[in-house]
Amino acid sequence: MLDPQKEKSLGNSSFKEGNFTNAIKHYGNAIKMYPNDPSFYLNRGMAYSKQSNWVATLNDCDFALKLDPKYIKALLLKGKAKIQLGKDDDHRKD
Repeated sequence: MLDPQKEKSLGNSSFKEGNFTNAIKHYGNAIKMYPNDPSFYLNRGMAYSKQSNWVATLNDCDFALKLDPKYIKALLLKGKAKIQLGKDDDHRKD
């Protein structure tokens, strides 16, 4: 197994290639090694969003925001996921 930043880098490469399943795997590996980096959750959430897996996207955004409540990119992606899930009426809670 590699270090978490290397896994993130591999995930980023897979994401750019459009291989979102592989990107999710690499971001997940990074999370397993170091679960305290909110960017790992955000990146995996972005990959899930490319697969229209909005529940997983929302969950990863929630994890990222628990680690960094002011993480703007996570807030924006969470909002997009909520809209896709028809939950945009409770956006004021975030």
